[in-house]
Order: sequence, then structure tokens, then C-alpha cells
Amino acid sequence: MGKHRYDSSMNSGRLIIENAFGSLKNKWCTLRLFNLRVDRAARVIVAYCVLHNYHLEWGAPKLGPPNVVTPQNKR
Repeated sequence: MGKHRYDSSMNSGRLIIENAFGSLKNKWCTLRLFNLRVDRAARVIVAYCVLHNYHLEWGAPKLGPPNVVTPQNKR
């Protein structure tokens, strides 16, 4: 019984982490090409989390590819 409870807890925690990384990867495209040393990876991930939370808190506009001309701002 104890092992089943432990496995269930570990699986639910793992799914939460995987969903969080999936959300970050969808928002920040550069994470898809993520190839850093482990000691730097933690700092970069924390920075992306801070930016993500900033956008959630302050309602910042969605980011798009740089230098894209859309019909609304075309002259």
C-alpha cells in the first residue's frame, strides 16, 4: 500500500513539472533549442520562470517573432 501511494505521488509531481516545462517551452521558443551545461541551465530556467510570472502578473502583451509586420501596424 505504501509503495503504491509513493508511486502515485511521484507520478503526479512529475506531471506537474512536465506541464510547467511544456508551458514555458510554448511561450519561450528558445527553450526548444535549449543546450546548456547543467550549472547554467538552472539559472536560465529560473530567468524564464521570472519572465513568465511577470507576464502573468502584469498582463504584458504576448510575444511574437521580432520585426513582423502585421496588417494592424502596416502603413
